[in-house]
This record gives sequence, C-alpha cells and structure tokens, in this order.
Amino acid sequence: MQLYNLENDPAERQNIIESHPDKAHELKSLLTAYIRNGRSTLGTPQKNDGPEFWDQLQWMTE
Repeated sequence: MQLYNLENDPAERQNIIESHPDKAHELKSLLTAYIRNGRSTLGTPQKNDGPEFWDQLQWMTE
C-alpha cells in the first residue's frame, strides 16, 4: 500500500506509509470494509467477488 501527503507532496514522490502505521491501519480497515460490504455508503451490503477472486486483494486475507 502507499500513503502520500498530497498537500506537501502533490507529485507523490515520497511514500510515508511506514512513518504513519496508525493511519495506514485505519485506511486499510476502512478499505477492507468497503470491499467486503460492496459499498462505501450506508445501506444494504452489495454482492461482490471479494479477495477470493481478485489477486490484487490478497492483502485482505493476510
């Protein structure tokens, strides 16, 4: 995963994820919930294939 401070680094040259593990964990948890629920808004969860079918989402099962 990658994390950038777009205000100070708009060209995304310095990945700051290692220096902000709490923020990285918070965002990873939020993204995982969005994917598992099939949505990022309130409402009934929607069907999606999830990490079992998307190789790029294997980090969700780690």
